Amino acid sequence: MTKTDISAAVHWPIRFFAFGIFVAVSAGLHGAEYPAPRESDYIIRNFKFASGETTPELRIHYRTLGKGEKDEQGKTRNAVLIMHGTTGSGAQFIRPEFAGELFGKDQPLDATKFFILLPDGIGHGKSSKPSDGMHAKFPRYGYREMVEAQFRLLTDGLGVNHARLVMGTSMGGMHTWLWGELHPDFMDALMPLASLPTQISGRNRAWRRIVIDAIRNDPAWNGGEYKTQPPSLRTAAQMLWFMTAIRFCGKKMRRASRKRMKSSTSLWRTSSKRMTRTMCCMHWKRRTITIRGRTSKKFAHRCSRSIPLTI
Repeated sequence: MTKTDISAAVHWPIRFFAFGIFVAVSAGLHGAEYPAPRESDYIIRNFKFASGETTPELRIHYRTLGKGEKDEQGKTRNAVLIMHGTTGSGAQFIRPEFAGELFGKDQPLDATKFFILLPDGIGHGKSSKPSDGMHAKFPRYGYREMVEAQFRLLTDGLGVNHARLVMGTSMGGMHTWLWGELHPDFMDALMPLASLPTQISGRNRAWRRIVIDAIRNDPAWNGGEYKTQPPSLRTAAQMLWFMTAIRFCGKKMRRASRKRMKSSTSLWRTSSKRMTRTMCCMHWKRRTITIRGRTSKKFAHRCSRSIPLTI
């Protein structure tokens, strides 16, 4: 046997093993397989907004995975409603990082067992929105109208009369809180992510007001009947960048502050820790009071129990 043959005989199993690892890792990165989502639209007739305005037709686009199942009493037992954040749509959940980790066989929201519902909120995705043609004449809407449209989609459009889980991220998390307040008996569990049941306030509210005023006070906006993107859109984009940069810099400053605290004297470290504990206690106390101020004790207890519920 030549030297070349020996080398090939030794390295072939190693290469084969390495290729096997590569395939396994690649499959893991792409996530598990799950059923292809089905897309459709539901038209709500004469939808009334809180402002008193009514639209003859409100289109709600949605995606579903799996099939709904009902018990002997006719109650839907496996529906899972998932709501997206601001500027998003239900399509954002159909990707390996989310669906590939949750909707696959034997995963937490196995689509062969659960009926998964992914609606596009009013003003988002393929649902009715101002840019469809009405522009600034589109009825003013808020979270309540968005939740009501989702409720009508489930109950009237899809025949779902109960949900195993209602969850959402960011704005969808705010919708989740409202679902619990408006339809407390509709679901078994709530899971709001990246949100708190409190009004937007402080710096967050001020930044949003700046963006809104910058656009509406731009002559090129023309009351919403603009032909090209107004220059103020750049201001809005810069504000969004600024908000993100401030958050990132804030994290870096906190890390640097912790490093300085470690290298300082014992007395300074002790004082800083006491101050930090006090600030944290004040923060959580204020947050708790805010939550109870917005919801009843019974509902607050219900939410705290339902969030970690295993499904």
